[in-house]
Amino acid sequence: MKKTISLLLALIMLASSLFALSIPAYAYSAHTQSESVEWAKQRVGVKTGNGECVALIKEYYNYLGVEPVSGNGCDYATNALPVGWQRIPYSSGFVAQPGDIAVWTWNAWAGNYGHVAIVTSADSSRMNYVDQGKSYGYVGHEGSVSYTDSNWKFFGVIRPDFLPIKVSKFSITELMPNKVKFDFNISNSKKLSIEKRKVGYRKQGATSWKVNIKTYSTPFTGGIKVTNVSIKNLDELTNYEIRISVYVDSKWEHIYYTNFSTPAKTSISSASVPSSSAKYTGDNISTSSLLSVSVNGKTLANGTDYTVSPSTVKEIGRYSVTVSGINWYKDSVTTTITIYPKTPTIKSVSYSKTTGRIKLKWARVANCSYQQVAISKSSKFESSKTCIIREDQPKQSASFYKLKFNGKIAYVTKGETYYIRMRAYKIVNGEKIYGKWGAKRTITCN
Repeated sequence: MKKTISLLLALIMLASSLFALSIPAYAYSAHTQSESVEWAKQRVGVKTGNGECVALIKEYYNYLGVEPVSGNGCDYATNALPVGWQRIPYSSGFVAQPGDIAVWTWNAWAGNYGHVAIVTSADSSRMNYVDQGKSYGYVGHEGSVSYTDSNWKFFGVIRPDFLPIKVSKFSITELMPNKVKFDFNISNSKKLSIEKRKVGYRKQGATSWKVNIKTYSTPFTGGIKVTNVSIKNLDELTNYEIRISVYVDSKWEHIYYTNFSTPAKTSISSASVPSSSAKYTGDNISTSSLLSVSVNGKTLANGTDYTVSPSTVKEIGRYSVTVSGINWYKDSVTTTITIYPKTPTIKSVSYSKTTGRIKLKWARVANCSYQQVAISKSSKFESSKTCIIREDQPKQSASFYKLKFNGKIAYVTKGETYYIRMRAYKIVNGEKIYGKWGAKRTITCN
């Protein structure tokens, strides 16, 4: 009976073990084994993070999509592991694998602080690695050491669980000071069912991620191409991290990690924005349509490179307009837009022999206060030969016989030829806003 029970217990334990082995523990590692080794090799000669060996390993954790842990090199023999990762102590016949994190609890120069490194290749007697330390000038360094070297006390390795789901062909298609756009492929060699994917981003050094989640109405089990993922409202000249994750087996798996830096914006504070003007129409007038904005000889585009405030103007007056940079441009510059009155239309000009007067009729100008009549003996309206007469807007006719040229009184003279034109003006905030002079009319007093 005891033998039967023992046999049943053994079978149950075997079945449990087989069942456990059949459940994949793909957890958190954001890159393949080969990608991770290549990343480590690229650290050679480069300062990674801020510090020595642990600084490199913390960035390796980030690269693999997991949160780094604290402690010295020796603490990696006991500190917490990401889900699915393994800690494998050294024993006879042990062979490290590329991408492993080698852990020493003591060595000749660091003492009990220990040391950590990334394995790039290994055999049964020694391993090649990339590490970082003070003696190398705090930059990545390639080394090789025997498992049993007397100057090192080798604990063993931490082995990441390299996920069968990975991102490939990650490509930034557009990079601006305030926006990035990118494409990527998700491959799924084990054909696990993926319900959602998530793109997270943060400034380097930040503790939390901003995320965008896409839920698939039908979970996919093969590969998928993702295009035109856009992250907006970024800061210029800033280092950002991107992490791509998938939701599989009821949990989020981080499958890709990368970083990028946004370029600088160009200031438009000294942009060339000439003052401009437009005639009053009674309707709103787009301010951007009146402006030409250029920086370093390049003409900028409204809505793409800058915005304008106010966006419209209507009434007669002089307006301060602010042009503010967007996207590739920053800061602002101000200019002036003037809305001036329409020009009065002269309907008729006549001369009366009986009264010796010149009579003038014109059409009323909308939304205006006054108009000026310029009567001159010069076709070019030279100031010394021109008389300016103000008329109130409600009037639409006037007659003249006494004129003042260059400060001297004169009278309309029979047989003389006179040139006449008109313009309107309105007083706004104490300033006279003049319209343009209208067409010249000519009369000879016969």
